[in-house]
Amino acid sequence: MSERLWSMRKITKSLGSAGSVKITDYSDDVLRALVMIKKSILEDMGQRAQKHAKDYETAVDTGRLRNSITHKVSGDAVYIGTNVQYARYIEFGTSRGIKGIHYLEKSVKNHTEEYSTVIKNALDDLQVLDKAGELKSYLK
Repeated sequence: MSERLWSMRKITKSLGSAGSVKITDYSDDVLRALVMIKKSILEDMGQRAQKHAKDYETAVDTGRLRNSITHKVSGDAVYIGTNVQYARYIEFGTSRGIKGIHYLEKSVKNHTEEYSTVIKNALDDLQVLDKAGELKSYLK
């Protein structure tokens, strides 16, 4: 049983038949706020992954590949990549024995803790204007 439900039952029992409890459902407000901050979280994570990928891409001659690395938020996901033709050889290596740098893979896998922190901080700071225009804090 959830802690909140248990607390509500405890309050109701202590009030007995003489008291009453007003329960306000803010779930729609919270869901609306979560949808709004989702894009901002994904954008933040995309910018960070893009920066990390540029940091890992160490073999720089002209800077073309580094400058082409970008990210895009689409739906519930963020994508990082480049449209430079030779990028796949830098990422994965070649059949001639040149090893890949895996700069895109590393930009995600080596920073999962950082991305988790981005999500946690956004949820910790979640504040919502309820239907009456009052600022409410949730999930703390």
